[in-house]
Amino acid sequence: MEKEELKFIISRLRKDNTEEDSFFGVLQYGGGPDESMIKANRKGLRLYAAELLEASITDSENNTIPFNSDWTYDNADFFFDYIEISEKVENKEEQESRKNNKWLNTLFTVGCISVILALIIFIIVGGYTVLNWLL
Repeated sequence: MEKEELKFIISRLRKDNTEEDSFFGVLQYGGGPDESMIKANRKGLRLYAAELLEASITDSENNTIPFNSDWTYDNADFFFDYIEISEKVENKEEQESRKNNKWLNTLFTVGCISVILALIIFIIVGGYTVLNWLL
């Protein structure tokens, strides 16, 4: 699409969908950010699309474009301050690497919790032993 076509679509989306009638938020429904969802009405989705389209045609020297989130849901779990433009396309190797990192992060979390539980058990057993020895 040409820049002028996108500008027309953006202006039409903003004209037909006011901020007062729009609702949009990114919420976390589970234990982590990988369990998130978007809760929005149709006008909110359209206004969000207008923001993204605006970012796609904005010329910025440092590839960061401020994101107008004044109209989004105040109690959302995630807010976006800016959009960073990148010409890079993620390949399958990077996706696999991210999946492996997620697995390693889970393993690290389980390991840390196990060590903490072991320390608590050692402290309790040690305290019990010392008290029995003193009495």
